[in-house]
Amino acid sequence: MKYLLRVDDSAHDEIITVLEEIKDPERSVVFRARIQDIADTILEFPDAFPLLKVTGVTTNLVVRRALILDFSYGLIYTVLPDIQVVRIIKCYHTRSDPNDWLKS
Repeated sequence: MKYLLRVDDSAHDEIITVLEEIKDPERSVVFRARIQDIADTILEFPDAFPLLKVTGVTTNLVVRRALILDFSYGLIYTVLPDIQVVRIIKCYHTRSDPNDWLKS
């Protein structure tokens, strides 16, 4: 099954913020490449990444977490098989609480 990628505005903004914070232009290029690599992998194997335990809220939303190789960041996403979409919900630093997206 082919999936389309949808990146929430907030996740896009978070990725842009990370890129702006990276001072080394070469690292910025690598970060962009890693984001593209992980997005491609998620689209090809959407169920391959571990489930993220959602705490503090009742939801039927199944979310997964994919760590970005060589960086301390990850992507939180969900798969919407009925409309064949993978939705990137958040880009987050691995030291932060991945459930923060629920509070906004």
